[in-house]
Amino acid sequence: MKTAPILRGTTGSSLSRLLQITGLSLGLAASAHAQLVLMDQIGDGTAFLGTNAYASQIFEPANSAYNSAVVDDFSVSSAVSITRIDAVLLGWNGFSSFGNIRGYQVNLYSSLAAGQANLTGDVASVYVSAGDTTLTTPFAGQSLQGLVSLPVNIAVGGSGTYFLGVSSLLDYSPGGQVGVALVNSAPWGLPGGVNAMMINPSAGFGATITSPGAYDAAYRVLASTGGAVPEAGTTGAVAGAALLVLVALKFRRRN
Repeated sequence: MKTAPILRGTTGSSLSRLLQITGLSLGLAASAHAQLVLMDQIGDGTAFLGTNAYASQIFEPANSAYNSAVVDDFSVSSAVSITRIDAVLLGWNGFSSFGNIRGYQVNLYSSLAAGQANLTGDVASVYVSAGDTTLTTPFAGQSLQGLVSLPVNIAVGGSGTYFLGVSSLLDYSPGGQVGVALVNSAPWGLPGGVNAMMINPSAGFGATITSPGAYDAAYRVLASTGGAVPEAGTTGAVAGAALLVLVALKFRRRN
C-alpha cells in the first residue's frame, strides 16, 4: 500500500544613570540564556532544490505499522533547553496539502537502538499542534515542500549525543505521505555528519532502521543555555528595575 520511503529527484542625571544600570542588568539577564544553534542542516534552503525525502509520519491506526521518523544526531556539552525545532518536509504519493497535517510529534532519543525499539522518545516526546507552528510553503521552489517551525521546551540534562526525530500526524487516506527532506550538508552543515536514518519500529517498510545513504536530515535545533526559559530571569530583572525606578522617583520628590 505504501510506496518505498525514499523519493528521488523531486521537483532568522541619577535617574538616568539608574536606568542605564537597569538596562545593563536586563542585558546580563538575557545573555545568561543566550541562544545556541545545536544543529543546522537547513541553512538558507537552496540545498533543497531537487532533493530527496524519507518517510517520517504517524499514520491512522490501520496503517500504524508504517509509523516512522527520520532521525539525526547532535551533541551538547552541558545542560540546555531546546526552544525551537525547524524541519523541511516533503510530500508525495497522494499528498496535496500541509493543511491536512494535524500536528507533529517531536521525539528525542538517547540512541538509535532506543528509537528502533519505540517511536516514543526515551529522552523526550512532545506533541505540537499544527495551529501552534509556523509554516513556510512553497519552500525552495517546491509546492509540496514546506519549512515548519515548532516551538518546544525540552530540557536536555547533560552532555552527550542525542537523536532527533520529527513525525507528522497525517492519515494516509486521504492525506498521502510526508517525510523529512534529506541533503548532503557536509560542506556547511552543523554537524553535517551525513548519517541520517529512518526508524520504523514495527518494520512496516521492511526493517526497523534504514539508511538513505550519505544524507543529513533537514533539521535545525535552537536552544538556550542554563536549562531554564529566558522569560524567568527577564521577568525578575524587570520587577527589580521597576522597584528601583519607584525608589528613585520618591527620592527626587523629597529633594
